[in-house]
Amino acid sequence: MIPHKVKTRWFDPVTMIISLLFGFLIWVYVDARRLDSKTVSVPLQIRLPAGWELSNEIPSSFRAVLQGTRLQIESLPDLRVVIDLEQPKQDLDTAQVKLELKPSDIRTPPGVVVVEQDLRWVEVTMSRLVPEYVAVVPRTVGAPAKGYRVQR
Repeated sequence: MIPHKVKTRWFDPVTMIISLLFGFLIWVYVDARRLDSKTVSVPLQIRLPAGWELSNEIPSSFRAVLQGTRLQIESLPDLRVVIDLEQPKQDLDTAQVKLELKPSDIRTPPGVVVVEQDLRWVEVTMSRLVPEYVAVVPRTVGAPAKGYRVQR
């Protein structure tokens, strides 16, 4: 029997290019699905009921660590926490509320989770706005400009 030469396709340039292309595509897919994390500053906004004002200092933002795929982390929208407070039930001039900030309060895109946050509780003290009327008596100093006059 005469051995004949078997032609292999491994050294075919087209097969090599297609194999390299598939390998590159698989690498890009796996790399894009890898979990990544990012530390962001999340603004905190407290909305008070009408007729009330904030009496104490609250942080304007807090730090949170988010985790998701690299593509999700790179394309994060602006995040914020907005808390709407209700009218206090008691008829008081001052009300104090202790709020728990949960990770679900940070509205993240699907697939992105809050791993850590440095602010868990916010204590809000609010005071009722009371209108106060003050008598104002205007006093003029000097003469009015040419063409103007002071009328009583």
